[in-house]
Amino acid sequence: MEKLLNIHPEEIFLEEFMRPFKLSAYRLSKGLGILQTRISQIINGRRRITSDTVLRLSSFFGNSAKF
Repeated sequence: MEKLLNIHPEEIFLEEFMRPFKLSAYRLSKGLGILQTRISQIINGRRRITSDTVLRLSSFFGNSAKF
């Protein structure tokens, strides 16, 4: 049986949202109203995605916070 690789939420965030929409950390941070440092830390796996960030992302992208 093959082992499945662990996929971190940060990877999904980068691959499913930032790259397809061609968003830079700067542009996304301005759209969310948070510091660019926070986005960069999330992308680099040095910071977890908080519930506050999830709510901001869901509003920005127009999807459910449960996603």
